[in-house]
Amino acid sequence: MHPALVHVTLGVLPVIVVAYAFAVARRSDRWSFAGDAALWVGALFTLGTVASGLVANAIVPWPGGLATWRWLHLGVAVASAVVFLGLAAARFRAFRRGAAAGRGTLAVALVLAAMIGVTGWIGGEVLVFHSGMAVTAAAHGALAPTLARASAPPEDLDEAMEQLRGAWAEASTTYGLMLVEHPTHEGYARIATAAKDLARAAAWLETDGPRHAGEHGGPEVAATVEQMAGMFRERAGQLERAAAEERWSGVTQALGALTSTCAGCHEAARWREGHAH
Repeated sequence: MHPALVHVTLGVLPVIVVAYAFAVARRSDRWSFAGDAALWVGALFTLGTVASGLVANAIVPWPGGLATWRWLHLGVAVASAVVFLGLAAARFRAFRRGAAAGRGTLAVALVLAAMIGVTGWIGGEVLVFHSGMAVTAAAHGALAPTLARASAPPEDLDEAMEQLRGAWAEASTTYGLMLVEHPTHEGYARIATAAKDLARAAAWLETDGPRHAGEHGGPEVAATVEQMAGMFRERAGQLERAAAEERWSGVTQALGALTSTCAGCHEAARWREGHAH
């Protein structure tokens, strides 16, 4: 529902802006009414857009690393809806008084268009096209490649998992593309970069992770995290070397071993006591 309804909200914006621009330039009541009509239709659909967006935000699985974009999209969307509905109400009152749209109306419409444009870019480009949120073929965002490389070590266990997931997805999706199509220099370079990020996060997990994990799971979980993180770091290094040397068989083996280590650690530490999600 949300991706469908949002197109109506986006679609009426050019009509609103152009109609109000002509209304101001020509001092035209007819162009003013055209802008008002598009504004009111858009406002009705925007109510459905926001409502369905709130539902989607609540029920869609959100993988690690996308929280900033998630809440930014939600915040700007709600703010845009408030401005949209406020402008629609103001123009309805003005219409009943016979007042045509002026420069103030046009200015607010331009601001509204910019706000919704930003909201749409985050929702479409970042969350759907890049990250695959709610897209079955992209595992509902779980296979989202890294949006931006981390410039510093993780600060806690959650951030470490976010960095690991994004870098692992980068390597896995790039490998899958090369497997289906053909290996490329660019693809190998992307896998090598992702492997370097994996090794850096795993090094933090090996030294600082046990303390964080032990606070929740006890000494046994802490020991498991330390052991698995060491294995993960070594295998990430193997993946980086194989990718740098463009050895297809080496990349295949190293990525498989690295993914197996992920599964082993999750099975031993993360999925215990039924916390599989």
